[in-house]
Amino acid sequence: VLFTLFREQSSLKAPDIISNLSVAIVRKHVSRFNITRSNVWDGAVRGFNRVSYSEFSDRFVKFSDDAGTLEEGLDTGGPRRELLTLLMSSLWNRPIFDGPPNSRYLVYNSVGMYLINIEEKHSILEECVRWYVIDRNHSVIKRFKDGLATLQFLTALEQHPSVLSPFLCHTEKKLTATDLENLFKAELSPVGSNQRQKESRTLSFWSDYLLDCEEHQTEVPLENVLMFATGLTSLPPAGVAPQPWIVFLDNSLFPTANTCTNTLKLPILETYSLFQTQMDFGIQNSPGFGCI
Repeated sequence: VLFTLFREQSSLKAPDIISNLSVAIVRKHVSRFNITRSNVWDGAVRGFNRVSYSEFSDRFVKFSDDAGTLEEGLDTGGPRRELLTLLMSSLWNRPIFDGPPNSRYLVYNSVGMYLINIEEKHSILEECVRWYVIDRNHSVIKRFKDGLATLQFLTALEQHPSVLSPFLCHTEKKLTATDLENLFKAELSPVGSNQRQKESRTLSFWSDYLLDCEEHQTEVPLENVLMFATGLTSLPPAGVAPQPWIVFLDNSLFPTANTCTNTLKLPILETYSLFQTQMDFGIQNSPGFGCI
């Protein structure tokens, strides 16, 4: 019995674990966040401090600098993913972290220390060193663990450290053109039609564009392409839902996207050079990228 239980536990993957944790979220209840991209942190803090906020509620995020309004029923996660992406970027430079860029650690944000008893300076110095090295970060680490305990994630992390730990640590693995090409499925016209030929040509442009992004031959990195279409800059352990799709535009020179449905709309253009130029312009001028 123990062997069977161990085998079942060891076969679990990150998407399975995270999916199980999300069962506790009550989808019919929402916690609201009203955000401006010029000050994402401030809006997020207001949302988390709201009396009605609950960790077991779903999130409804509205960017007030977006044109028009978003119906709640149409929000399947795009604004939420974008908010979390922008928050992670904002956290990177908050004073709660110290250390080199690729190996930052939690620290207590102290304003300063004062030595006022000169006769006891050695004992005071010893206490200060102990506080600075050990004690000052204890409360910070405890609060961090309390946050990880939301929806029992800390428990899952302790039970499956080898599965989940890699997603909490810095990695040098970069997003690749192949990752994005495999992620998006294309909605194509019937085989043999003139429209299908245009769409196939556009898909070849799309594949070349991803390669150029990967090889730094465009002004847009792959992370911004993914952000433009889904609100994410990296692929999450549980995968991207709903399934990202590519559709084609006959009536636009520029790409557009719907991050709620993870739909990327590519313009049908005659040459790759024009396609690359218009893709760069459309992605660079979309909301949110000035905050990343």
